[in-house]
Amino acid sequence: MKKRIGLFFPVIVGALLLGLNLLGLRNFEWRIYDLFLKMKPPIEENDSLLLLVIDDTTINNINMFPLSRDFMAEGLILLKEFNARYTTFDVEFVDRSPRGVDAAYLNEDLPDLFYLKFSEIEQNFTGLFQAIQEKRISIEDAEVFVEELASYTAADMDFLLAEVKKIERDNDQYLGNAARFFGNTFMTLNILDWVDDTVSDDFRDYALEAFSVKTLNIIDESPLHEAIDINPSIMPVISGAKGAGFPRVEVDPDGVQRRVDLLYRYNGELISQLGLAPLLDWLGNPIVEVQKTRIVLRGAEHPDKGTIDISIPLTDDNRFLINWPKKLFEDSFQQMSYYTLVLHDELESDLASNLQIMNNEGYLTFYAGDFPLPDLYQELQTLQKDLLNGADPSLIADYRDYRLYFFEELGLFLNGPSVENILAEYQSLIDSDEYTPEEAAGITDLMAFVGEVFDGTRALYDELMKVRTTLA
Repeated sequence: MKKRIGLFFPVIVGALLLGLNLLGLRNFEWRIYDLFLKMKPPIEENDSLLLLVIDDTTINNINMFPLSRDFMAEGLILLKEFNARYTTFDVEFVDRSPRGVDAAYLNEDLPDLFYLKFSEIEQNFTGLFQAIQEKRISIEDAEVFVEELASYTAADMDFLLAEVKKIERDNDQYLGNAARFFGNTFMTLNILDWVDDTVSDDFRDYALEAFSVKTLNIIDESPLHEAIDINPSIMPVISGAKGAGFPRVEVDPDGVQRRVDLLYRYNGELISQLGLAPLLDWLGNPIVEVQKTRIVLRGAEHPDKGTIDISIPLTDDNRFLINWPKKLFEDSFQQMSYYTLVLHDELESDLASNLQIMNNEGYLTFYAGDFPLPDLYQELQTLQKDLLNGADPSLIADYRDYRLYFFEELGLFLNGPSVENILAEYQSLIDSDEYTPEEAAGITDLMAFVGEVFDGTRALYDELMKVRTTLA
């Protein structure tokens, strides 16, 4: 009996909805559909899908909405490190954003440059005064050297001013570079019901050439809706994308979204819906066959089922009917707060600062690894910048492996015998009787500082490793 009910259930539902439609009871038809949707078995939620949500946690911790594009760029960089395969943005980057600040350059590279240049200036003037004092240079001859030093100082000042200007960063280009670095990044390409005079013809042509559906077989044109114009994400951003699609949604008069367009046509080219675009790429870009009542993906390369044809039925208004999960949004599919990515970078930045303190204090001389940890970290930062600026993508694998190696080695150092060895070294100084009681007390304070630095750094490291485990 159950088998018979299951067999006739779709026929009964279809006949009922058709009758309601013919009677003009469209709203009642929608409610009946909603009712029967709840009676169907729940859809399978693929565990390879992850929704990154800009939620209250993200907004409250960053104190910013919408997020600036450097946060989006750094999220892509981190996702690539953890080998995410595809990323699709439903954020519309259609306007230029304010220029930002390269925080890593401001906090790391620039202070080192200032220290280096001012040390050189101090050394030059100290050397000159010492030479005069020792009468190796006469007062009369010193004027020539002073003029030379003034010239060198002016050159250093110009150099530092030029370096300071590098703090400013084009966040749009940064996001575009990060999208290219990630690889399979998909952005928005809006379809419009009006002409947008802000979009140039050249940009329209570029977007169509780069992001329209290329493998087509149109048997029936009736399912294709026409767009009046298009508005892609701005060039600095979308130029780094693998693909693009429109995020447009169809909302019924009762406020519920039940249907979605899968394809739109503009100037003879087809543009896919934002979710369909990466799916087509994932399936090996099969032939998109447009029929009157369905869209068929011919020769789709499914990773589990091999080469298959996938048939997507359409409603009577040529749209795809959505089979929603039987859950609230916050309970459906795998989700993660976007702040998880931001928190990772915040913790890593604090950890790098502590590592620099440990290096300045001489603690890292007790590290027994093959590469000095600060040097390795700096090399990785440089490699990341090179990759963002277009270096050979095959180096990404090295970048990922050496990042893993760095964190493993840092963990071994922080949790090994380093603290005991450092404290033993300080204690040997106290026990040597070469220092006054005041000096010995100062060494004791240094020993207490060792514990504070290592405890704080271990806490940062452990918290960061928890986040990285979540992302893995």
